[in-house]
Amino acid sequence: MYPSRVPDLPSVRALAELAAAVTCELLRDLPDAAGVSVRIRVREGVWATYYRPPRPARPFGPHVIQLGTRMVVHQLEAPAATDTSGREMHRHGWVRTWGDTPRARLACVLVHEIAHLVAHLRRPPGQRVRTHGPAFQAVLLELHARGLARQAWSRLRELIADPRLDQPVSATVERPARRAVRRATRVTSPRPSTTAFVPGDPVTWPDREGRSHHGTVRRVNPRTVSVVEQGRPATEWWRVPPRLLRRRPGE
Repeated sequence: MYPSRVPDLPSVRALAELAAAVTCELLRDLPDAAGVSVRIRVREGVWATYYRPPRPARPFGPHVIQLGTRMVVHQLEAPAATDTSGREMHRHGWVRTWGDTPRARLACVLVHEIAHLVAHLRRPPGQRVRTHGPAFQAVLLELHARGLARQAWSRLRELIADPRLDQPVSATVERPARRAVRRATRVTSPRPSTTAFVPGDPVTWPDREGRSHHGTVRRVNPRTVSVVEQGRPATEWWRVPPRLLRRRPGE
């Protein structure tokens, strides 16, 4: 059911079904979707609201737009919507058009999923559209400029005329305080200093098999020491942790 602040409205499932019906109406009036098979479904108790193109195994199967009932609940919650569509309303200034209301949020969600469908249909053959990339954003702005969100908002208002769906969400609602989580402090051993060596120092060090190598320090790095091995070209060198290096005795 809805949160306690809207107790007399229909169930969340009913509102999601009405939103699905509005989506069907919007697609019928959209030239890009003419002749395209689109399945719009409502899933109970899930957040997942998405567009999915036909599967590769069934390239001529239906396109799918899913509306999750938990997404609908999220649009009715007092704190500002933090889903992608809610952020788009603030980023593009659509909040100024209707105000940050549950009905406006839901209308923008529907247009958002339709934009995914249109972006997929317009893509060049064999190419893939980034989920929220430039091509999708261009389609989304175009649909809003053509008044698709206003049409969705008006149709939702006709189906559910309750004025509480048009009450602006207060931006000053206090969010629950987050519980502080104590993190274990990572204890690390002191890193051996590389300043104990300078270029030109004769050194020796073991490899992973325990064999000793002899060479000369070429360069001192922040964490390792570059060493040129005896008998090797100057263009080849080892990067050795300073804890493994030892000065050659007698030199």
